[in-house]
This record gives sequence, structure tokens and C-alpha cells, in this order.
Amino acid sequence: MSDSFKSTVIEVAKVAIGVWMVLVVSPILSGWFPDLPELAGYAITTIFAAVVLEIVWLFVFLRPELSLTWTRDADPDTQTRLDVVMDRASNESSSLFKVTIQGVRKSGLGRLIVHLALTHGLTVKVTAVNANLLFILDDYNTGLQNQPLARSATRECGIVLDIPSPFTTGAMNYAAVRVRSRGAERRGNYTIDYKKSGSRGIGAICARLVHIDAKVVTMKERWS
Repeated sequence: MSDSFKSTVIEVAKVAIGVWMVLVVSPILSGWFPDLPELAGYAITTIFAAVVLEIVWLFVFLRPELSLTWTRDADPDTQTRLDVVMDRASNESSSLFKVTIQGVRKSGLGRLIVHLALTHGLTVKVTAVNANLLFILDDYNTGLQNQPLARSATRECGIVLDIPSPFTTGAMNYAAVRVRSRGAERRGNYTIDYKKSGSRGIGAICARLVHIDAKVVTMKERWS
């Protein structure tokens, strides 16, 4: 089944459900407000049905989404865990890791939420919780000229991604990092945490509503 056919079926289903809601709710509204003109009653219930359907579709079936994937320079396949092999001679990882922002899923109200989040400074902070390591920024690309995408976190093992606006899904939006030790040699597994933030007000609200789809949720540290 093609994506266009699926989209058509979904839109037809939404319209059918919307019409059913109008036919059910309009008589109820007329009973509550007998003096309300019939045309006004249908207009109000149509708007109500459209809003309810859009909210349900957005938050139940299709949330606004950023997709973050990780790859390693020695392995082009998408990673499900960051296996960090530290070199004792350099105190750095033997591999370069690249996090790519692959796309934004947008539909209806989700499109507006993503747009507001992006234009109000949407930032994603990626952190390896409790790791005695640092993510050192090696390279980045936003697909836009002279617009930075990433910076290393200063006090923890993390990287801060400033999501570019306008966001172009066809562009290669990525940041590449090496891992550097901050002290004594350790071995262990760490949770990868993704935190979203935006500027105050509407930006902060919309940032919370954007979902982060990331397969990598753990990092393993070992030494060679």
C-alpha cells in the first residue's frame, strides 16, 4: 500500500468521522440552545469536530516528531547502542560518532507546533548520564550557510543540538563527535538522555510537544 493511498484513506476516514460527529452533536446542541439558528449550529459543530479530530490524530496517531539516528565512521549501519572503545594512548574513542537529524514528521496541527518550536529556538541536549567522558565536537552540517548546529556540553558528557530553522528534511543535518576521557578509566553502561527545550512561552510549550524518536538509549564504555 503506497503512502499516497494511505494518506487518502486516512483523510476520507477523518471526513467521514467528522460528518458523523456533526450529525450526532448538532441535535444535542439544538436541544441545549433552541433559539440557535440551524445553520449556526452546524457551523459550530463542524468546527468542534474538526478541532477534536485534529487533536486526537496529532496526539494519538501522529505526534510532531524529530528523528535522531546514530552511526559510526567504521560502520555505516544505524546504531542501536553506542559502543565506545577508548584508546589508552590518546584517551579518546577510536571511532567517530555521527548523530543525524533525519526529518520532522508534520501533519496539520503538528505542522504548526513544529514550526513554532523551530522558530523559537528548539534545542535538543543529548547526554550520557553519569559518564566520566566528554563528547568533543568534530564536525557538523546544517544544510544552511553559516548556521551552527551543535556544541559540546561543558560539565557533562553531552552535546547540544540547536535545530536549524527553517528545517529542510532533504538536507544533511548532523553533528559528529569523538569521546574523550575526563579522568580515571572506567567500564560501564550509561543511559542516553534526550532533553528538549525552547525559548520562554510558546517556544517552551511547543518544545515539550515535539517527540524525539531515537533508537540509541544506552552507551557502553570499554578500553583497549
